Order: sequence, then structure tokens, then C-alpha cells
Amino acid sequence: MRKANFLILAALLALLCVVPSIPIECLAKKAPRSYGEILFFPESESRPSNDRHTVQAGQEVTVCIRLSPNASSYVKARKKDTIGFRLIMEDSAVPPHRLVLVLGNRLQWMQPEAEACYGGVWQIPPETVPAVYQVSDLLWADSDQSYYSLRNYLYEFSRAEELKVQNPGYDQEPPHLVEIQSFGQNPYPLQYYGGVLRARVDQSFRFEDVGSGIDENSLRVFYELSVDKQKMGLKEAKCRGVKQKGTRVMNCRLQMNNPDALWALATVHLNLAELSIRDRAGNQLHLQGEKALHQVLPEAQLSFDFTRPKKWPP
Repeated sequence: MRKANFLILAALLALLCVVPSIPIECLAKKAPRSYGEILFFPESESRPSNDRHTVQAGQEVTVCIRLSPNASSYVKARKKDTIGFRLIMEDSAVPPHRLVLVLGNRLQWMQPEAEACYGGVWQIPPETVPAVYQVSDLLWADSDQSYYSLRNYLYEFSRAEELKVQNPGYDQEPPHLVEIQSFGQNPYPLQYYGGVLRARVDQSFRFEDVGSGIDENSLRVFYELSVDKQKMGLKEAKCRGVKQKGTRVMNCRLQMNNPDALWALATVHLNLAELSIRDRAGNQLHLQGEKALHQVLPEAQLSFDFTRPKKWPP
């Protein structure tokens, strides 16, 4: 009886691949499924051992994205409706610099090339920051004009290659502030409209950048507010770019409407306290405080006084 039980146990252990007589292949774990590959220069005869290609800013790069039909039933069913991909790559900086590669055309379906490769040619922007860029997200677009992020499945791609971008001519010089122009004349009267006190400051800022160019959306301008000689903190102006004599100038406006509790105020004082702006390469100009601003432009008007008329309200 004991011998019979032993034979049964041995048979069960053999099925579980724990008996030495069972072939070693039985011990191997099932290989994880692969969502596909993200390759650069797919026609190259050899792949870099560290999955990293060294390229130059401004260079054209051949891109190949393969989606495995075994990845999921959804991918298999929707591959025929593919119209493009948006590949996002980032470096290790905080915040990261980003490259965005777009393949395909939203007006037509994208057909895989040889070896099931969705391919295209993309040029690295000349102003790219030199760094090692890794794939951080892959957005897949199909015919319903929607993007589907495969970020959570990137670890299941059998290969997601990197780009080491070199840029000898990389712009490392921040923008320069060359002019501040103020409108109106001190002291400014507080305005009264429909029962509301209003103070407004308009200034224009001219910047120069000989490298990658100004990133207009990055401009931030702050004024320090004092009401009846009591400091009330910083207020941010709204800025927009305008063309002026062939150059770009940033016009900024700070407008404040006082609530009922402040109707009794006598004076308002605003002082240009801080500004910052970046170029397209990420270099930042940051000026904080009257001393720093006057070192750049000694004659610039930084203070604005608003006074209440003797007869109030009108």
C-alpha cells in the first residue's frame, strides 16, 4: 500500500516538473507576451547592445513601431484602423525635456511596411537639449480620431530603444531684457466704475534671444501691492505677445477691482517685483527685486502710485 502511494506521489511530482528526470524545459517559465517593439533605424544590420542610438540635433531619424497581434485581442482587432502614432520621449531632467515624434496622417489609414513595421521619418529639432531620451509614452490613434495611451504597457515591449542626442551648437544663453516701456504718468488716479474702484498698470517688455527664440507663453510678471502703506502680497499680470516693427514685444496688464471692504482706501502702490521668461531651449531669465531689475535697465519705471480723488465717490 505504501509503495502504491509512493508511486502515485512520484507521478504527481513529475507532472509538477520537480522530479530531476523531467526535462529542464519543463522548469522554464512561460515567456511573457510582448506588445511589440519601438525601433530607430530599423534597416540597420546591427542593433546597439544598450538599445541606445547616438544622433545629432537636426538629423533625420527612421522610426519603426511594431504592435504584436498577440498583445491583446483589442490591439489585434483595431490594428487595421490605425492612422498614426505619437511617441513621447523624455530625459532625466526635472522637469524633463521632451521630444514628440508624430507618425501618420489623420486623413488616411496607416499601413504597416515590411516586417509589420509602422514606419516614418522624423527630424530631431535643431534646438533639442543634448541628453539621453527614453520613451515615456506611446499614443496610438485609430480611425475614430482618438488617442489611446500605451504608457502602462511599455514594460511589455520587447524593445524600446533610446536616443542620445548630441548638439554642439546647443543654445545655453538665456533671453535678455532690453526694454521696459510704461504707459501713463505717475501718479495715476484710481478709477471709479459702477461702484467699483479700479487700478490698472500697462507695461511692455522687449526681449532678445539669438538662439532658439523666446517662449512667449513662459513669461510671468508680478507686482507687489501695497494698500494705504500695508503690503498685500504679489499680483500677477496677464501678458500676450504682439508684433511691433518686425520684432516680438510682450504687453502686460495688471488690473484690480477692489471689493466693498476697501472702498475707504486712500492710496494704492504697485511695484514691479519679479519677472521670468524662458527660451525654447529651456534657458530662463529670472529677475527678482528692484536691485536686479535696475541692474539690467537703470532707467526703467518700476513703481506706480494711485491716489484717490478728493471727492469720492464722484
